[in-house]
Amino acid sequence: MTEPYIPTEYDIKWAAEVVRIMKEGATIATSSRITYRISRAGRTLTLQNPAALENPDSYTDHLRTVEVFKRVGYEVKIGNGASSGS
Repeated sequence: MTEPYIPTEYDIKWAAEVVRIMKEGATIATSSRITYRISRAGRTLTLQNPAALENPDSYTDHLRTVEVFKRVGYEVKIGNGASSGS
């Protein structure tokens, strides 16, 4: 069984800085080539390429993104608006 991901303080500070400096509608990409659109007004990240989650490494990266941004008050959604993650 895999241990749940717990974001480090560094991860949380990084996420807070990303949402602070990015403009409304900006796109961010992870190292596994998953892209998210930022809504500062809605406090959400919306997954732009859900097909990428078919790759197990990308899916793991996505779940970590969900956890990190949850810590800074953002919800991660899939392109159709559905909530994502744990």
